[in-house]
Amino acid sequence: MSSTESKSKAIETLRMCVRFRNMEDKEFLTDIDLDAFLPLMAEHSDKSLSAAVANVFGVTNVLAVGALVNIYPLPFSRKYGTDQPLLRKLSTLYGYVAVVSGKIPGAQVFFIDRSAIRLSEAVEVFSKLKVLS
Repeated sequence: MSSTESKSKAIETLRMCVRFRNMEDKEFLTDIDLDAFLPLMAEHSDKSLSAAVANVFGVTNVLAVGALVNIYPLPFSRKYGTDQPLLRKLSTLYGYVAVVSGKIPGAQVFFIDRSAIRLSEAVEVFSKLKVLS
């Protein structure tokens, strides 16, 4: 299988298995946003979903909430150039990204507001998933 075919397959797998939400549990990415974001993630699809998200945003610090949830702080938007408008948009709107994956089917990526209070609320919500691990 060529690299183009494998990347296309990775994009389709991500599209079918991963849900992108904000903490109000609403889908907020448009189809255009997804068409821009999924290929970035597919470039790192040989890694875990959590590692792929971290690589897309260029972050390494992680806060683990049990075995299923990793939360990464997003850099400020000025880190991303004008050639990365979606990453700039997401890091302007949100301060953290949480990846929920593991033994549960499918995966979810949650974007969390840039606020210590919102982060604390998110950690409290995600800590309830410890019973699933």
